[in-house]
Amino acid sequence: MQNGRDDIERFIEDHERETDIPNSLNYEKMIRLLTIAGLLLCFQAWCQHADTLTLDSCRSSAAEHYPLTKQRGLIDASLDLRQKNLNATYYPQLILNGQATYQSAVTTVEINIPDNPYFSGENIAPKPISKDQYKLTLDINQVIYDGGNIPRQKDLERMNHDVDRQNVEVDIYKLKQRVDDIFFNIVFLQENRKIVLSSREELEAKLGQVESAVRNGVMLSSEADVLHAEMIRLDQQLIDIGSNIEVGLNILSQLTGLPVTGATGLILPEVSLDPAVYVDERPEYILLGLQQERVEATRNLLPVKIRPRLNGFGQAGYGRPGLNMLSNKFDPFYIVGARLSWNIWDWNQTSNSKQLLGIQHDIINTQKEAFEQNLSVQLEAYRSDIMKYEQMIKQDNDIIQLRGKIMKSAGSQLDNGVITAADYIGYLHDETRSRIDRELHRISLVKAKVNYLTAQGKF
Repeated sequence: MQNGRDDIERFIEDHERETDIPNSLNYEKMIRLLTIAGLLLCFQAWCQHADTLTLDSCRSSAAEHYPLTKQRGLIDASLDLRQKNLNATYYPQLILNGQATYQSAVTTVEINIPDNPYFSGENIAPKPISKDQYKLTLDINQVIYDGGNIPRQKDLERMNHDVDRQNVEVDIYKLKQRVDDIFFNIVFLQENRKIVLSSREELEAKLGQVESAVRNGVMLSSEADVLHAEMIRLDQQLIDIGSNIEVGLNILSQLTGLPVTGATGLILPEVSLDPAVYVDERPEYILLGLQQERVEATRNLLPVKIRPRLNGFGQAGYGRPGLNMLSNKFDPFYIVGARLSWNIWDWNQTSNSKQLLGIQHDIINTQKEAFEQNLSVQLEAYRSDIMKYEQMIKQDNDIIQLRGKIMKSAGSQLDNGVITAADYIGYLHDETRSRIDRELHRISLVKAKVNYLTAQGKF
């Protein structure tokens, strides 16, 4: 941020030297320069903000970038189409049929009339029907009463939709847990690297003093070699930490779709909670509840299957023969009517299906009970971790303070030849380990709080 201000000051000074104009114009020039300066400051602040990421922003970006998130829109679209199909059941169904046949025999009428001089029997009997017959019909079927089937089907489709949507939320919840693990691991590695770098700088300064003492003949060269070897080991440790950080950042970038680099700072969340409050909002628990509601929607659909159904129908056609089977001409015809159907006995299929759905409901109840029990145990473990890390951090501060005193004394003792370089490195290891432990406990405390809220579905 300071670099941004320096650039702005140089920009204004350069323009002041280059311009020599009346005072009335200087005022306008100053307004323009201040506007440019403000824009530069905003840009500088934006750049600085863009180089930091919070856990919440990583979670949100990962959820938006997750391919399964697209299923939300697809599931909504499928529900809309299924509802339209169910609504179409109320519309008249039109079916166009055509038929051409040739049959080996047709209906004939034989009339035996005694001989009569005035007319013959052939004039009374109808002409034979053609063996080739043709028919073109338009059939219409209209639902009048379906026993309440369509509304119940709609309820069931909505429940299927809610269950499918909640399955996506469960997958996203698991994704957020994965993002949490990677995020906190990167933060710990970054803090670990800072501590190791600090130890290396301290060791490098001490190596300079020992090398000076070696040149003056006060110390053996082996003491400097021990410190130099330790510096190489710390360099290896930094390489390993840097490699792990890079891998973690790459994974985080792939999950979130954000351009995460080594220069990106990860900010730990500030978490406040009341461990005594218990409100279960886990997506898995919500899913189990929706599954039970779907079972109830299916149960409500069963009585509909044994209710009477009434349909209206009609048929308009043209063919040979028409409705007059004795006519050998092409004639138009139509039929209208109503049809009643009622399955009065289904051999206890409905009763058995109700019992089966009751069993499924009880199974989901046992799953909810098991989930609540496991969640209660998990929350208790997280509460224990929170209290544990709070106590350990207090002790870490005391340990670091004592280690600092020991290191100061060890540095003086090494300078005076009281202890060896190996002894000094041992003390340095202890101090470095104590600082790393404090950072581990500090980050673990935040993660335990996040885990507690996440387990309840509140974060």
